Amino acid sequence: MRVSHTQFATAVVFIIWFHRVRANAEEFAPDLQRRRPGWAIGGWFVPIGNFYIPRAIATDIWAASRQDPYGTGKQEPHTIINVWWIAWIGSNLVNGIAGAQYDMAQTADEFLAGADAFIVGCLADIGAALLAVVVVQRLTRMQHTKARRAESAAV
Repeated sequence: MRVSHTQFATAVVFIIWFHRVRANAEEFAPDLQRRRPGWAIGGWFVPIGNFYIPRAIATDIWAASRQDPYGTGKQEPHTIINVWWIAWIGSNLVNGIAGAQYDMAQTADEFLAGADAFIVGCLADIGAALLAVVVVQRLTRMQHTKARRAESAAV
């Protein structure tokens, strides 16, 4: 699968942001972080582990970023992380299948079927990307709110 320069740059910026919010989570509730901060970067590159490590880190970050990190989380559930993660994994699977289907195509109809599968994969990518934007906005907002409250409480 080819990755465009834009996709690569977006992935780099996202992983930098992910590491930053993980570092912030360490300040908010270090005992809720099950992995060291470096895993916020490395977890994306571990074969097989990249299917579950980043999601686990994201839920730890979410828990630490809630107003009450030790509460039940009912006021700030991490449903959006689960939906985004399912969409991201799904888009990767669809794109992998589409690539294999296209690569094995021998007839015009098989190439068209592979191209159709790529279109479905692109739509899944768009959905996962939009959900990632929501995750970024929510986590960033949660952390800004929490940091502001901590600053005003310290004054």
